[in-house]
Amino acid sequence: FNEVTFLVSHNSHANFDAAGNDFMMRLGSNQRDSILDQLNNGVQGISLDIELDYSRVDPDERLRLVHGPIDYGDLGSEMSRNVAPYLELNEDAIVIIYFQTNGDENDEQIRSDIFALLKQVFDKVLVGGEPLKNLTFKYGDERWDSNDWPTILELREANQRLFVFTDRSEFADHPDYGFIHNRAALMENDWRGIQGCMDRYNFGVPNVSFPDRRWSRLYFMNHFCCETGGESLTNIEGNNLLGGGDNGWGRLWRRVQQCKQNNGDFNPNFISLDWVHVITEALELRDFLNKVRDRIGTGQFCQANSNCATNSCSDSGVCQCELSSGVGCSFEETCLRAEPNVCSVVSETDLVEETEEDIQSIEATFYCSSDYETAVSGCNEATKCPNGNDDCRNGETCFAGIDCTPYPTLTPTSKPSDSPSTEPSTSPPTQDPTMENMPSTEPSKTNYNFCGRDFFEAETNCETALKCQEPLGNDICQNSLGAEYTCFGNIVCKKAPPPTVSPTIAPTAVKLDFSNITPTKTIAPSSNPTTGSPIRDPTLSEPTVPPTSHLKWQDPTIESGIQPGQPSLVSGGNDRVPGAIASDSPPSGEYDTGDTPSISQGTTLPPWESWYNDPDRYNSAASRTGCLLLVTVLYVLGSIRQ
Repeated sequence: FNEVTFLVSHNSHANFDAAGNDFMMRLGSNQRDSILDQLNNGVQGISLDIELDYSRVDPDERLRLVHGPIDYGDLGSEMSRNVAPYLELNEDAIVIIYFQTNGDENDEQIRSDIFALLKQVFDKVLVGGEPLKNLTFKYGDERWDSNDWPTILELREANQRLFVFTDRSEFADHPDYGFIHNRAALMENDWRGIQGCMDRYNFGVPNVSFPDRRWSRLYFMNHFCCETGGESLTNIEGNNLLGGGDNGWGRLWRRVQQCKQNNGDFNPNFISLDWVHVITEALELRDFLNKVRDRIGTGQFCQANSNCATNSCSDSGVCQCELSSGVGCSFEETCLRAEPNVCSVVSETDLVEETEEDIQSIEATFYCSSDYETAVSGCNEATKCPNGNDDCRNGETCFAGIDCTPYPTLTPTSKPSDSPSTEPSTSPPTQDPTMENMPSTEPSKTNYNFCGRDFFEAETNCETALKCQEPLGNDICQNSLGAEYTCFGNIVCKKAPPPTVSPTIAPTAVKLDFSNITPTKTIAPSSNPTTGSPIRDPTLSEPTVPPTSHLKWQDPTIESGIQPGQPSLVSGGNDRVPGAIASDSPPSGEYDTGDTPSISQGTTLPPWESWYNDPDRYNSAASRTGCLLLVTVLYVLGSIRQ
């Protein structure tokens, strides 16, 4: 019996069926259906608040079912109408009743009268002709082993199928009725809300306090929220509730794990819920705990991994099976990557390949550091630890799940040649810095978990929010900020870097070196002066496009490298010469006033024009003297002919 989990309805009697059209009764309700329907729908336990009302004329109606100040009828009628028929129709059913007594705290007479009326109910209400008290479990029965609870089969065979727990120890002093004092047999968490799981009584007490019994203690888990039933209903009934709502896999499974951490690793024997007409996923969880079902539920709406029982929320917002562990799939299935992930039976070969790929992907996120934040920020310098902590130095721990973005590199990807080229480069020099190494203007994206009262707050304030990593995410948030905070994952926090105002690499001036080029063949000068037009080099072809543009150099640091008598090596016009400005007609002065003259493109220049255009010769005193002498000789010859 202690190895089984049962679902219990909270305030089972406070339901719409009993309320009818009474507004106040409906307002105070925590259930929709009658107790009989609740039992038929899958719960096996009911919790009832009882109180004595002396104003009732009929003594049989004085023991009332209440929720606060609201009356929902007498206990005897409810037991006859809804509990006894269920036990009679379901001969193997095990049913739990949990009584909370009100109004007798300071009056022993009231408590005594309540107990007398309670015994009367268990004497008068019949199941198959036998009073209810004959069906109650008696822990002192000699047939039971003193070392352990009886099995479910043994309980059925003994027809002790009704467990009755009460909060009054005096009621347990009469073994014939089988009433069990709750604190003698149970541990229980606080009932106020579903955030955290605090001890109400007996956390850490492993065994019951029955005489001559060394049985393990049972755990009664309260799991319902809010001040009113109406508030809790909005967290249970509706579409797109995170994790399936309070009665869904995401919230209920994670709460079970949280409570186990606090109570000494006890699975719940009884889980008390509001609004058990929404119970499908809670029944699945019960079956999983009872080893009847072999997979954790998936398919719930989610915004973060913490919303899912599998701790895996897909990009499309659906709880999915978890790739590395396979949580969410049955024993014979494997979780395969999809959107969302799917469970499938695969061959042994496929299973090995999938597993190796996943392992390599996971191990690539393992880094050594003193703490998680340092591991994230310094992962490029950190030591990788695919083998866990054994790969780390003293004082460091291996942290997993770190998506490390490498630093940008300034090293060229291509290997330089072994020796320089023997041919000159014919491409123009570049004046602009290369764009490859310019800083990116895209914001950096980093995945973290952040604390917030809701997902929107955690995402909006991610730059200043407290970070929280699993498996202690919620504990970090609640211990640091308060119970209303939750750890939300899969938040992409965008932080745009400030723009840079200068290139990352300075521009490089390029000089073309023609010192190793064999000079073009020239024609020996004639012994007689030439009286006609200058003779061009016959080895050079006519230009295909006449020169029509004049160029002005904008950067004097780039040398032309043009030798006397050599044609320009830059083809294609002005658009191929960086730093040059084209004009449709010659300016008033043919050359710029700067130190570097323009270079006419296209035709082969006469020797004197080549000399004039060459900056090295033009800038030397000898060149200027030679030009002046040549002009003088030509002027004299012209005068003689005239």
